[in-house]
Amino acid sequence: MVINLLRSLVLYFAIIITIRIMGKRQLSQLQPAELVITIMLSQVAVLPLEDKNIPLVTSLQPFAVFLSLEIISSIINMKSLKYRTLIQGHSVIIIRNGVIDQKQLKRVRLTVDDLLEALRKKDIFDITTVSYAFLETDGTITAMLKNEFKPVLITDASLPVKNDTLPCAVISDGKIIDSELKECGLKKKDVLSAVNSRRLELKDVLLMTADTNGIISVIEKEKNE
Repeated sequence: MVINLLRSLVLYFAIIITIRIMGKRQLSQLQPAELVITIMLSQVAVLPLEDKNIPLVTSLQPFAVFLSLEIISSIINMKSLKYRTLIQGHSVIIIRNGVIDQKQLKRVRLTVDDLLEALRKKDIFDITTVSYAFLETDGTITAMLKNEFKPVLITDASLPVKNDTLPCAVISDGKIIDSELKECGLKKKDVLSAVNSRRLELKDVLLMTADTNGIISVIEKEKNE
């Protein structure tokens, strides 16, 4: 009895420590690779509890392997955009300019009911108030309301209402995202010009967003001291 209790405690804390080191988020926000690791950890932990003949030390070895794989994958994920896209995929626009993109809904196998339910969880009960909506890589849906339906209305200040524009991440971690350039109607030379005007190099930019109104925001990478 005491031995079983000790084995359970060791495995319990081993799982907690492993997940803490991997920096896991809420289950609903896990990326596919992270979810796989979490499921495999739970399966590995059950085996020594069911079979007392399995040495505890042997049972802990997979924890070290999974932890190492997750850390290595995270490092590659930070360095390589192609690897990040392969493992995590990319966000998909499912509502564009207030219109549901039905082709994208079919491609990601999302029903209209699923979309409406996700929007209700964001306190959006009228789909006609949505300007843009994204299916994110973690499976959640984010939405941007039309200007006239945002909590603080521009019309309340008697200001002219401009057409909605979608900020595009044209540079991510020092790399130009070609698909985002097309979305915002920009060219690579425009982005490079904006970077140079700030006396920066491409590798110095952590994130650069732009929209069709010409509003550009640049976040520099922190320099190592």
